[in-house]
Amino acid sequence: MAASDKAREVLGWQPQYDDVHDIIATAWNWHESHPKGYDDRN
Repeated sequence: MAASDKAREVLGWQPQYDDVHDIIATAWNWHESHPKGYDDRN
């Protein structure tokens, strides 16, 4: 399982989302709104 503890400790980094369900939901929403990935920016 991936954890952000080391990045938090060493870098002082704070993830925007902690809950895996939120992470998956935001990734899915991005994918749905950008079906061509970053190529749709042209």
